[in-house]
Amino acid sequence: MNEKELPLPEPGINEHRKYFNHRTEERTENEADGEESTVMVPVADYVSAANATTPTDDEWTECLSEAGYDSEQIAVILSGGTL
Repeated sequence: MNEKELPLPEPGINEHRKYFNHRTEERTENEADGEESTVMVPVADYVSAANATTPTDDEWTECLSEAGYDSEQIAVILSGGTL
């Protein structure tokens, strides 16, 4: 998944997310018997924007530029790639 829309409490405004840096990380969990086990968990980084409509790539570019991302980082984020 590279994009997701989440409803916010304010009517007509939703949170729009762009996921990138998809990877699998190792995590340690404690079992009920006290033993530890290692599990692999899928994770990703994301950026988000609150907007009434799904932002276009141009709108994402403007928003991410204002937040300090450079053009190379923005291209990776919009493509769902890895920084």
